[in-house]
Amino acid sequence: FRGFGEDQTGIYSNVGGTLTRVADLNTSRPNDAGNFTAFEPPSLDGGIVAFTGKASGESGIYKYAGESLTTVVDTSMTIPSGAGTFSAFGKPSLGEGNVAFEGYGSGQHGIYAAFPGPLIKVIDLDDTLDGKTNMMSFSVFSDSLSGNTIAFRATFSDGSSGIYLATLDTSFVLGDMDIDGDTDFDDIDDFVLALNFP
Repeated sequence: FRGFGEDQTGIYSNVGGTLTRVADLNTSRPNDAGNFTAFEPPSLDGGIVAFTGKASGESGIYKYAGESLTTVVDTSMTIPSGAGTFSAFGKPSLGEGNVAFEGYGSGQHGIYAAFPGPLIKVIDLDDTLDGKTNMMSFSVFSDSLSGNTIAFRATFSDGSSGIYLATLDTSFVLGDMDIDGDTDFDDIDDFVLALNFP
């Protein structure tokens, strides 16, 4: 849960009667990227916690498991099958240690998933869904992810909406950054871009 106190806010968990601080304003983001300055409500699966955290104009989704805090995705990372880097995130969904989330970029909005391997695009505004191409927004829920299946809500410009299921192919070839089934020079380019090398 997200808790508040005098001059303090943070993410905490209570599993088996043990209250644990996951992260607060005194917690440094992974890779010494500065302390957190704000948090959004988390998702919990067993003893694993996923949450959106912000700091110094940046944001990301982070996962806490066994006293280890790691970055799932942040605003320095490239949008899969999109253009540029992420600019913001919605609340994550956590299942069996994997994470699904809403991601935003310049003129872009989609649902993405973090399994072992590269980030996966589930769906974005450029896709066709239920025979329609006029999607406006997506939503995921804290319990949307189960195994490799994710439930999400899609809203269309004609005012209609629906709940849909997507089953993800979570297999990947080691080094296959663009998820096309093999490793080649395109994957090297994607790897360099992901590291933000000049």
